[in-house]
Order: sequence, then structure tokens, then C-alpha cells
Amino acid sequence: MAQDTAAGLLLWYKSVVPTLLPFCMISYIIIQSNLYHSVFQKILKVLPGQGQRRPEVLYPLCLGLICGFPIGAKLTGDMYALGHLSGKAATRLCAMSNHFGPAFVVNYIGLAQLHSPQAVPLLLVCIYAPPLILGSIWMAGVRDPAFRHEKPASRSQINFKVIDAGIINGFETMLRIAGYIVIFSILSGALDQLPLSAPLFKAVGTGILEVTTGSEAVASSCADFTRKLVLICAMVSFGGFCGIFQTKAIMKNTPFRLSEYILFKFLCSAGSALLAVLLVYLFF
Repeated sequence: MAQDTAAGLLLWYKSVVPTLLPFCMISYIIIQSNLYHSVFQKILKVLPGQGQRRPEVLYPLCLGLICGFPIGAKLTGDMYALGHLSGKAATRLCAMSNHFGPAFVVNYIGLAQLHSPQAVPLLLVCIYAPPLILGSIWMAGVRDPAFRHEKPASRSQINFKVIDAGIINGFETMLRIAGYIVIFSILSGALDQLPLSAPLFKAVGTGILEVTTGSEAVASSCADFTRKLVLICAMVSFGGFCGIFQTKAIMKNTPFRLSEYILFKFLCSAGSALLAVLLVYLFF
């Protein structure tokens, strides 16, 4: 248990904190000061669609997909706290935007684990196409998913109170993420110690709990490349129960519907696996 705890804390300290902490603080300040609105309002003019035509929707979606999990949940929760998102839209936007980022998919999955630059485009398509397609359909069912406060924050709040709150908010988010990483690192270690004769089964089980460790276990297994690719696409799209619990904690002050979120993730996972099978059959 001590070794698994140390491994979880090391993963958090080396990989999560340097990447997410500064962004969490800066994004909080940007949202509180409404700096995002004028930029994304211009972008929206050239984009199709009606239900998603709000800066309050586009900002968490774009940065969530680009910067990676759990930024989508964090930005969605901040938007809801300010009254910029309706309750129904909060869960759906969180599910649509809360995924592992392209840097993780390309560098860690494609290059470090699968050692296959040729598989990178396939990974990107299989992992991001299902949530964007399913999420667009899902969000279209939300009438007026975002609305704005009429009273903006004052300049004094932007200069002092918002910056101070952003720092505290960032560290609070990091500590919450650290706790769940440690818990699921321990669970993954316990699963690895089970006397099972099927190592691939244990690897998949680990991936269902926590994606980083699980994808490494699948990639190092004796399965053929196609099976590894399909399984990893499915695991990354699902996000693991570690990611689900982190998301639930980050969205604790919203009317977050966990069952809808898990269902959406499950559908994305199934869609990613089916798409991976099809593309491998066509191009590999």
C-alpha cells in the first residue's frame, strides 16, 4: 500500500501539478473577469449550430479538449457557479469537454506506450470524434444552455479578490485530485496482486479504474497490436473511475448528474472501440 501511495503522489507531483495548477488559477481569473467572452464571441460568428452558440459553452469545450482532463469539468463548474450555465447544460457540457488532452494521447499513448507514430492519427480520431458527435446531439436538446449575469465584476474584484480566490481555488482543486489519484493507485495495486491467470484481464480492469496505469499495462501485454489499440481507445474515452470520481468532486457545487455522465462516457467508450476496429480494418 505504501508503494502504491508513493507512486500515486509521484504521478500527481510530477505530471498533474506542473500542468494543471497554473492553468486552474489563470482560467479562474479569466472566467471571473469575463475576458473570454469578447474573444469567443467573435469565434462563434463563424461556427455552425444553435444550441452551442454561447461563449460560456465554447470556452470550456475548447480548452477542455485542448488542455485535457479535468479542465473541462473545472471550467464548467466555474461557469455554473457564476450563473453562466443552466443546471442541465452543466452536466452535458462537462461530459462533452472533460477528456484526456491531445498531448497525453500523442506523447504518452501513441509514442511512449504503443511506440507507433502511425497510430497517432487513428487514436485522435477514435478518441475525440465520438464525444464531439454525441455531445453535439446531446447539447442540442438543451434549450438556452447558457445565460449571462447582467452585472459584471468590478475592477477592484478583478485585481485583488479574484486573483486571491483563483490561487486558493487552484490549490484546492489540486489537493482533491491528489486524494483520488492516491486512492485509485492503491486499488490498482491491489488488483494487480490478485492471483489471476489472465494478465490482459487484469490490465483492462486496471484501466477501468485508472487510465494511465491501465493503458501502460495493456500496451506491455502480449496481446496483438489491434487489440491493444482498441482496448486503449475504449479506456481513454471512458476516462476511468478515478476520473469520474475526480469529476464528481470538482462539480460538487453543481446539479451534476453522475448517472448521465457515466452513460455518456460509456457510449463514447463503445463508439471509440467500434471506430478503432473499423479504421484498423480499413487502414492497417
